[in-house]
Amino acid sequence: MDNFSNAVGSELPRLFPLFDNLHELILMVGTSGEIFYANSEFLHFSQMEWETLKALPLSVILPEWTVAKDEICSRKQNEKVLQFCFNEKQGERQLNLRDCFQWNDTFLLVFSQEGNQQTRGYDPIESWSLLDSMEDMVVFVDLDYRIQAYNKAADMRSQVLFKKPVVTGSLIFDYMIIPEDNKIILQQCKIALSGKNTTLERYYEIPNCEPIWYEYHSSPVMGINGKAAGVLIVCRDVSETRLQKLALNESESVFQNFFNNIQDSALLWHQAADGTIRLKDFNRAVEQMSPVKIKDWVGKSVDAFFKERPDMIERIRSCFLTGESSQEEVFSTLVTSGEPKWLLSETIRISKNYVVNIIKDVSGRKRSEIQIEENQRQLRTLLSNLPGMAYRCANDPDWTMEFVSEGCKELLGYEPEDLINNQKISYGSIIHPDDRMKIWQSIQNAFANQRGFKQAYRIYSAKGEMKWVWEKGQAIYNKNGEVVAVEGYITDISDRVQLEQTADRERHQAAALREAMSELSSELELAQVLRSILVILKKVIEYDSATLYLTENDLIRVAAARGFNDTSRLINRTFPATNPLLRMIQEHGEAIVLEDAQHDPRFERWEGADLVRSWMGVPLVRHGQFIGFLTIDSFSPGTYQADDTLLAQTFADEAAIVIENARLYEKAQQLATEDSLTKVHNRRYFYELAQKELERSRRYQSPLSIIMLDIDHFKKVNDRYGHGVGDQVLIEFVKRVQKELRSSDIFARYGGEEFVILLVESNLEKAFQAAERIREKVNANPFEISGFEPFISISMGVAEMDENTQSLDLLMDCADKAMYEAKQSGRNRVCIWQKPV
Repeated sequence: MDNFSNAVGSELPRLFPLFDNLHELILMVGTSGEIFYANSEFLHFSQMEWETLKALPLSVILPEWTVAKDEICSRKQNEKVLQFCFNEKQGERQLNLRDCFQWNDTFLLVFSQEGNQQTRGYDPIESWSLLDSMEDMVVFVDLDYRIQAYNKAADMRSQVLFKKPVVTGSLIFDYMIIPEDNKIILQQCKIALSGKNTTLERYYEIPNCEPIWYEYHSSPVMGINGKAAGVLIVCRDVSETRLQKLALNESESVFQNFFNNIQDSALLWHQAADGTIRLKDFNRAVEQMSPVKIKDWVGKSVDAFFKERPDMIERIRSCFLTGESSQEEVFSTLVTSGEPKWLLSETIRISKNYVVNIIKDVSGRKRSEIQIEENQRQLRTLLSNLPGMAYRCANDPDWTMEFVSEGCKELLGYEPEDLINNQKISYGSIIHPDDRMKIWQSIQNAFANQRGFKQAYRIYSAKGEMKWVWEKGQAIYNKNGEVVAVEGYITDISDRVQLEQTADRERHQAAALREAMSELSSELELAQVLRSILVILKKVIEYDSATLYLTENDLIRVAAARGFNDTSRLINRTFPATNPLLRMIQEHGEAIVLEDAQHDPRFERWEGADLVRSWMGVPLVRHGQFIGFLTIDSFSPGTYQADDTLLAQTFADEAAIVIENARLYEKAQQLATEDSLTKVHNRRYFYELAQKELERSRRYQSPLSIIMLDIDHFKKVNDRYGHGVGDQVLIEFVKRVQKELRSSDIFARYGGEEFVILLVESNLEKAFQAAERIREKVNANPFEISGFEPFISISMGVAEMDENTQSLDLLMDCADKAMYEAKQSGRNRVCIWQKPV
């Protein structure tokens, strides 16, 4: 059953209960006649218990099976259904072999009884449903590579990746994650159809998803005629296994990189199964410290390596046994020869079988301690009253202090002994992480050039308070020019830095505000102004999201938004102007700041606002009128302070002016181009647009036509119903005409009840058809206005630009003459301009 297991996974045993719910008779047998499994329907049919059935040779139950099996294996069986006789005391009964699946030496036989009768009183369940409980994705593909069956896991995968279900009869290639898979899967199917099993692993990177590894197993499905009936493709998600392997490799790589870059000497010890501890590896620092070739000792036992230091051997053995780390200073050599050194040995068990022994050379520090022991007393007295902290330290990244004055308690919040020899904390560790390496490299560069150093940087006190300090120091050299210590002075400059930062911030804000004002004032188009306000605002005040609201009667409308997941859904959304925060902003005309909006009951958590913590609402006021407000959001609490509100209000005041100017400009533009009553183009703007289309038509030799139309007897409408009704008739008339026009057509009121239409890319025939369509629509129904139902008709003239009408005035004159002809001919008709013969 190896190939069967490869196809359906290790979950087959738990599918047996599903077999028991099928109306088909299922039997799993081996080539030697063993019975591996029979489902409940088969046992019911045989009237035997399982223990009795499995003890019988298959030849007793199905005497014809041996011949049928040989025919199946040799692929000589024809396509007719085999029939088997079942021997029992009550006589012989017929079984129909409906399906036969072979996996190496195992056969899965699916029977139905003669006449396809059911032996139980429940609805049949399709055989394929037994795979629906599998986690692996299973698909059966026919010889045309079309999906004939699939399980739920395959359908769910399609829903997730392609947003569509699997469709029976569709090509398997329609469900490949990337196009390159089509060729690969086709090749796998061809191999499977040749009778071979294939396995393929693919890696995918899908947007907004974790990387996925899929393992595809393709197995041939042989019909009872011995020919391939299709391919069973099982897709298994092996991402977790691959990720674990990658994580393990990455962890090993990280450790190896970390181990090799430890600045101190490090030895890696391995304990074998027999308890022997041997040197596994070492880092580069060991080679610099050791007087012997350390690589020659790899593989040697700890007893040989530390043969003269039984305490080191015991410490390493104890670490393996208990897992407890230890640290101790020893006066010794690293191995068996060389100049004695003071070493700091730290033993750490990193796993059951590995211990790291880190050995730091502290010889210089020890010698310095002896040398300055007497000076400590004098320096303590001298420096106890100085502000700040005087120090002497080793030249290492930890700033390992050998001496610290009493001023460290006020400056750092630590006692002097806390820092000396890093007993409680190293000075290097309290330097701000962003400054630490930069400061260290700068100091080393100064020492390399035999210079002192001056540095300003940030530290964290014992209470977690960040401070700015200024440090001045110099190296202490031995007679060989080697740095043996660093001496210097550190003082608190936080107040000075804060003043400088405040001044810098105010200068930056002022410059940003000036730039923003200039940029805002350069815009005139209202839509562009609304889009630009929040973009420019970010140059003045940092935010995570922001919204611009404008008032519309009793509502507020979202005019612009930034920083939300789907801003397009927010634009033009309206809200009642009843929110308590909005009322406060409107009534007081002042900005409001919430330190944490999520804990303020006044804050409305509408869509997209669930991440907002700090919130600032700023009114937009113009000429004493509240026209809207800005909301400025941060995803961190306590972001905005009083100076931010002043800056935001200044920006909002300028934004209100720009919005008003843009509105006035938009209104002026409308008045200049639009007929005030009907809202279509006015005569002047029509000439401007039509002239451009005329030039384009000449350039590209494209057809261009014009329609002049006039409402028949419109004066009678005004006289009978009044000018108010007449105006409404004109408005409704325009709406009817517009429904029949294309977006590219230019429609304008020429004067009174006379209108003009320019039809681009339209010859005379198309223009005539359009005119007739408009005339019929206008005349089809009365206009229902103020209880009256006046009918109107229109007369229309159509002309097309040709070699005789190369100017707009000539073209319009021709159309006007045609319209006059329509009126003279009885009105309510369309006439085409004809060149006089």
